[in-house]
Amino acid sequence: VGLGTEYNEQLLARMAQAGGGRYIYVAEPDKIPAAFEKELGALLDVVAQNTKLQMQLPLGVELLQVFGQEKALKPEKLELQLGDMTSGEERVVLVKVRATSARKSTGPIELNARLTYDDIADAQRRELEQTVSIKQLAAGATVAAKPGPVLAYAELVQAVDKIALAVHGMDRKLAAEVLEIRRRRYPVLK
Repeated sequence: VGLGTEYNEQLLARMAQAGGGRYIYVAEPDKIPAAFEKELGALLDVVAQNTKLQMQLPLGVELLQVFGQEKALKPEKLELQLGDMTSGEERVVLVKVRATSARKSTGPIELNARLTYDDIADAQRRELEQTVSIKQLAAGATVAAKPGPVLAYAELVQAVDKIALAVHGMDRKLAAEVLEIRRRRYPVLK
């Protein structure tokens, strides 16, 4: 539980991630009981435990970044512990990949994703697989002025990351870049 304005969000996020849990922000001490009640109540709704996402990247595609994750990456494989999940809960995983010179095809990139979890209802380990197809931009092509929802989300996350870096380091140049991104892109992304 992050309390007040001086809590360390990065530390809480890392602790929650390491323990397969969540963290929450509470503005005022008198709101702590309600926050705990909400979190403890959510424990009763857990339907999947030990949730893990894996993605083996094809030859010529490397993993550059998993947004919100600070641990070291394996360029050829994504392994992400998602912890417990409650009924109706959604998780967004945003990754940045790059096609390298080793990639032979200019067609869509096919990523095979595997989600494994322990099903609480019948006490069995479950596995789901899905192939995700990513269309590559042609050489020299640029992203449209009005991006789709995934690119808009990615742009917002990158801007928030830059804000965090700027605030953390009091970097005036980086802060100015963030303000410019906000000025130019926020109306479209909103």
